[in-house]
Amino acid sequence: MGGWLGIALLALLPSGPAFAFESPDEVSAANPLKCGAPDDYSGSSEWVSNFSISDKRQPVGPVFQQTRSNVLDRRVALLQSVLTDKSVYASAIDGVFGSQTASAVKSFQSTYGMPVDGTVGMQTGSALGLPFWQANKARSLAPPFRDDAKYPEATEFNFRSLVGIGNFFSSLPDADYSSSNALTRRALRTNNPGAINISKWQRDSMRGYVGCTLPDRYGNQTAIYETPEYGVAAWGFLLRKIYFHGNKSKVTVGDIVDKYRGDNSRDPYIDGYKKYSDGKLVEDYEVDLYSNRELAMLAIAAYSHELGSWYPLTDKQLLAGFSITDDYIDSGVNDEVIVSSEEMNPDLYVKRPDSEGPARSTGLTAAQLRTADAKVQAGLQELLDAEDGPPGAIATLYRDGRMTVLTAGRADVISGEALGVDQYMRIASISKAFNGAIALHLVQKGRLGLDDTIGQHLPDLPAAWSAVTVRQMLNHTSGLPDYLQSKGLAEQVATNPQGYVQPIEIIGWVRNDPLEFTPGTQYTYSNTDNVVVGLIAEAVTGMPYGTLLKNIAFGPAALARTSFPTRDIALPGPAIHGYVVAPGSEPKDVTTFVSPSGAWASGAIVSTPDDLSMFIRADLGLKFFGAAEQIEQMKFVAGNSSPPGPGTNEAGLGLFRYTTPCGVVYGHTGSFPGYTQWAASTADGTRSVTTTLNIAEPAGALLDRLREVQAQAVCALLGH
Repeated sequence: MGGWLGIALLALLPSGPAFAFESPDEVSAANPLKCGAPDDYSGSSEWVSNFSISDKRQPVGPVFQQTRSNVLDRRVALLQSVLTDKSVYASAIDGVFGSQTASAVKSFQSTYGMPVDGTVGMQTGSALGLPFWQANKARSLAPPFRDDAKYPEATEFNFRSLVGIGNFFSSLPDADYSSSNALTRRALRTNNPGAINISKWQRDSMRGYVGCTLPDRYGNQTAIYETPEYGVAAWGFLLRKIYFHGNKSKVTVGDIVDKYRGDNSRDPYIDGYKKYSDGKLVEDYEVDLYSNRELAMLAIAAYSHELGSWYPLTDKQLLAGFSITDDYIDSGVNDEVIVSSEEMNPDLYVKRPDSEGPARSTGLTAAQLRTADAKVQAGLQELLDAEDGPPGAIATLYRDGRMTVLTAGRADVISGEALGVDQYMRIASISKAFNGAIALHLVQKGRLGLDDTIGQHLPDLPAAWSAVTVRQMLNHTSGLPDYLQSKGLAEQVATNPQGYVQPIEIIGWVRNDPLEFTPGTQYTYSNTDNVVVGLIAEAVTGMPYGTLLKNIAFGPAALARTSFPTRDIALPGPAIHGYVVAPGSEPKDVTTFVSPSGAWASGAIVSTPDDLSMFIRADLGLKFFGAAEQIEQMKFVAGNSSPPGPGTNEAGLGLFRYTTPCGVVYGHTGSFPGYTQWAASTADGTRSVTTTLNIAEPAGALLDRLREVQAQAVCALLGH
């Protein structure tokens, strides 16, 4: 969003009320499914609020009114019990997956020609699941380091998939997804992106196991559906939280085995094997407990007898033993997120040995990459050193499967805290890229057309706007007056900057203003465009815009720390504070100066640098819509983003093309009181770059230098 600098100079006021979450009754109304054994549980309209591992049959449904502390306590208690006894019966705990009946097992085996494990899930509004061997005789956890003599039932490991459903029912959106296959796949992607199994089956058709009965198609049978290609190695999360209590970041393989098995023996599959070619025993190898990739590969190696080639493993060898997840999207409680976005994305934070050989995708040696990164780092520092420079800056470069983080300055001038990838911030107009993703998703689903008009879906808006199309609003050729320049917004900020504003009030600020030009004939950046697109999305789906964001964008992209807090002006912690900087004076904190409701679909989203990096790759990587929609997305017209990004800018549908001397990337910029943002990705969604300054709207020489630094970051990203 542009034009916020004057707004941010005003005084701060107290924060507003907290966001009100949907009730169980509201989210259950459209749910067509029944889960669990039909003879025990008649439908999904009933809701449970308690879970007992002693219950013989536990009905299935989202649990509300839980605190994260309760969730964690229940989960830890169950895990400790299971890991101590290494023996649980499937009939004792059904959880979110429902009862594993003999008929379901038999049907699964005959249909897919492979054994099926019973499952156990913890019903907490999120899910913890563990694989078992044979649903009617589940006696072994089959831990990653197993003892076949003690647990003979665990000798077969042909089906290791486990998918936690999380708040499954709360995201069943409408009749468009009545197909059981599409419905379940969508629910997986929206509600539980972290705990998706990574299977040994074909990479392009990975399958997850869902214990949910679908009477209209399967009766009392368990269904199998494709799941996204991302997973979390929560085995490592378990080790950290229960055994090592977060006090260690690295432990040896031998330590892990000892802790897991409760004795000092070594696993027979580990003893004698060597790490790399340096003669180092695998048991002495230090594992980074914060690298899910390493933890997943470690668990798999112990199973697969592939220790001779432990690093790296192929995609087919990425077989996670079990998973743990939390309803990290939106649980309605304010405690810390149990599973972080770092843990959900195992490709981040991979620790590889330094090498001077060619990098996989950039073509540069490690030394050349360090030189390229150093130029970006120096550029960030130059921005801080400017008279009107920000207190802090951060850039992320995701390439070759891992992230490089470059920072300068402070996230908080009072505490002196440095900037980090998991700190919350306002992403400003990058919210418009989310808005474009929602619109294109609805186009793919047949709910919306790019040439649909405002008059078709919002007949109460001004008649002069009625012929404006969705396409014209997404690429800013609509001619709609920009509410950011309106007297109404100025008065709101002057009198009650932290007050909640309804989207229709935003429209009211400009509804009597004439169009800026004939729609489709010019380009002019207008924040009103995205507010109207958001209202249209609500109109065609009957769902609140925040729910659409969760279902269509936050979930599929695994964005654990991204939210749409229009009623709450406070940022979660840790946060990158936003400032106004005037030469010769101390920075003024404007983090909570203005309500984000005044930005709504055009700029209210809160996220983190790593979540932003994941989102922009997902946007280009077809996580939200199909190839046909991307073709439309990438029909560009000349026009700068606001503020302008590096190189030459051209506007597409919800994103911009940035053509720099080193190559082309696609993304969006943004500006909000205290924040200047940019996120971009390669066309294939495999590499991304983000930059954040904790000031709003740099101008003049500072903006020019920022664009140069962004262009340098593109060079480092693309290997030039």
